[in-house]
Amino acid sequence: MVNEKRKMLEIMGDAFPKCPICGSKSGYEVTSFIKGDIRCLHCQTVFSSIDFNNSTRLRKLRIKEFPNSFHSIEISGYQLKRHIDYSVDFLRSLNKDVGRIYQVDLFLLESTLLLLLVSAGGYFRLANLTEISSWFDYDEGVYSQAVLFYMRGYMPYKDFFFAHPPLMIYVLRIIYGVLGANLGLGRIFSAILSTLTIAVIYLTGRKIGGLVAGFLASAFVAFDGYTIYNARKVMLEPPMNFFACLSYLVLFYAFEEDERKEVLIIISGVLMGLSVSTKIVAVSNLIPQLIFLVFKKDIKNIFIFILALFIPVAILCLPFLLHAPEEIMKQVVLFHLLRPQDGVPRSERLSWMMTHGPDMIIINIGIFSLLAMSVVYLSFIVLKKPLPSSSVIAFWAAFILVMFLITKSFYGHYIEQIISPLSLLIGKFAAEILSFIRNLEGRLKTFSSLLKIAFCTIAILPVCFQFLTIYSQNIPKWEDTGPRIVAEEIKIITSPSDSILTFEPIYAFMSERQIAGLMCDSYGTLLYIGTNLRDENLLPAFLRIFTMKDYDIWPMYHQKAQDYIRELAEQGDYVIIGDWRSEWQMTQETMYYILRHAVVVKDLGYIRVMSRLNSTFT
Repeated sequence: MVNEKRKMLEIMGDAFPKCPICGSKSGYEVTSFIKGDIRCLHCQTVFSSIDFNNSTRLRKLRIKEFPNSFHSIEISGYQLKRHIDYSVDFLRSLNKDVGRIYQVDLFLLESTLLLLLVSAGGYFRLANLTEISSWFDYDEGVYSQAVLFYMRGYMPYKDFFFAHPPLMIYVLRIIYGVLGANLGLGRIFSAILSTLTIAVIYLTGRKIGGLVAGFLASAFVAFDGYTIYNARKVMLEPPMNFFACLSYLVLFYAFEEDERKEVLIIISGVLMGLSVSTKIVAVSNLIPQLIFLVFKKDIKNIFIFILALFIPVAILCLPFLLHAPEEIMKQVVLFHLLRPQDGVPRSERLSWMMTHGPDMIIINIGIFSLLAMSVVYLSFIVLKKPLPSSSVIAFWAAFILVMFLITKSFYGHYIEQIISPLSLLIGKFAAEILSFIRNLEGRLKTFSSLLKIAFCTIAILPVCFQFLTIYSQNIPKWEDTGPRIVAEEIKIITSPSDSILTFEPIYAFMSERQIAGLMCDSYGTLLYIGTNLRDENLLPAFLRIFTMKDYDIWPMYHQKAQDYIRELAEQGDYVIIGDWRSEWQMTQETMYYILRHAVVVKDLGYIRVMSRLNSTFT
């Protein structure tokens, strides 16, 4: 009897009109041969027969479940609602290309919830955001001071060391040039992009797994620790992550299009090019996209994507390539390959990510979701089935995780790069579990309902814990007035024409004073010199990648690097020492050398000495 019912459903599937909800002719699948349920393969709408047992054919259908949980849909003037009967003849009458308008009831609810979520995430990012909010990151001073040099006519890579692609220089050049050189303005730019990323993640999650995946993924991104910390600073991670996530979203739309597929592939490639133009490590966001296109055997679009990717990179880098082609390659690419290991040691990185309080919930659940979904996607490969488009997210998360474990450098703020793909995987995994539970409704309705309640509770609890973790830190109230106090003292003691040797570029940026030798990134510059990259030609430096060994001494303490500090001290009018960075980057001999030729001007306590150099300084 059961087999006869299944066979009858399959036969009648050929007689059904194209789906009245989405208009697709992709066909239907049987979801319950007991109740006579069928599902549209394209929009996932479920139809059910109400007189299956009393009829020799399916003369009536009931719309059991609309796509994406819509309660009602208007088609050609007809208001379709759940649990209202429609005959097959009526559905056949809609077998035309008619306009289909989704009702606004659920759309309004969905939009309201998304707005609340984005607003909550935006609050943690934008509230009370000024130049003294949060703690200062060294990189903020590097980027901001580099932009001031560029505004004064100096060229990055040629006149001073800069270890990243130039997109952030262009952006801050516009912000500081139009609105004024204030760190708070740069921070607002980061915070806005980070807030918009929440919405992008929601749309991406919704595309790959429905409302559950969208809301769950965006909630984790909205309340992640380091994602919020970075958003409140002038950092490269927020714009890099924003453009990368937007690129993936557009790519998912491209997978579903035929007529506009090439156009969407181009847009996705350009967006990923902007991400790579922000920070070179964004290549790890790009490679999973290429791998997935290879799996789909879409060779034509691979070339289109790569070409589109290079368009923004070439346009943004061209002015600097014309002036200093070798220097930009050495500083942006080779420097990161030849630098020594720093930050969190490789052997401790995974445990650090899994135990760091503000991020550990997302990291642990995300890695578990990655493993679970990887098994699912591997089964597609083993069974030689086409990989679903959502599998590219697993490639993305896995690739970044591996990159974190093997790369030369790893610091806490890098973790934002993996939060987005892991959050999407959590959402997708949750959506798959919920779908499995729904499929139990026919046979185990009561048990299925209990499972739904239990699962929803389990899914929401981690989001609540993550929210409470961030809320308890009271992030919008954080302040760090130290750099501003130091900058004001520098303004009093020095004149605008004076140059300063400082290892914290934020002091020079806030005091509007010139840095001796244009050394806006003391750490990177000293490593660049100590590794001999500054004096080495491009080809020998490139070949050294394949033969390099661990450095005998930290390159920053190499005699060349320490001699460079002395040269800058001789060029400058003032030097700021005593902060931990200056004491870390100078050897004792260099420190004593400066102190022997200096006159103490101000002792601020935490900045041990601010000294004026003798005019001869020999």
